[in-house]
Amino acid sequence: MDEPFGALDNITRSKIQTEFKELDDLKKKTIVMVTHDVQEAFTLGDRICLMDKGKIIQIGTPTDLLFKPANDFVKNFLKDQRLQLEFKTIRIKDIWTFLPETKATDNGSAISINADVWTGLQSFSEDKSSHLHITHQHETRSVRFDQLMSAFHKYQSHRAHE
Repeated sequence: MDEPFGALDNITRSKIQTEFKELDDLKKKTIVMVTHDVQEAFTLGDRICLMDKGKIIQIGTPTDLLFKPANDFVKNFLKDQRLQLEFKTIRIKDIWTFLPETKATDNGSAISINADVWTGLQSFSEDKSSHLHITHQHETRSVRFDQLMSAFHKYQSHRAHE
């Protein structure tokens, strides 16, 4: 697929990408997609091949490229978009231990433990909920926007010290 979403406006593109990623028929297929949109690659790709002047610089998961860059080229290539890429790469399950142990409230929307932090942040504005309910191993925690952001920042600090 060569730039399949390139002609779409940003809102439509985001919605189509989400729907595309959730298509069951595609989950067991290998698709090679060419894009110059780093956000799109991180949103849709399980593995990304970063090239420069026709040469492969690094192949890996979005997490590999972001947290284990092969060289300064990869690091600098992602630098300007790093925060948003981290939101799309780090999963709720990654920050679980940093979330407060709060019980579920009545008002809130459920989100998968496997969702990325970006999806969690978007849920607050889309659903106009005050809390997200996250279930992991028979425990449900209810978190506010500020608590999700705090857990994300604690995870970043912890990762920086590893």
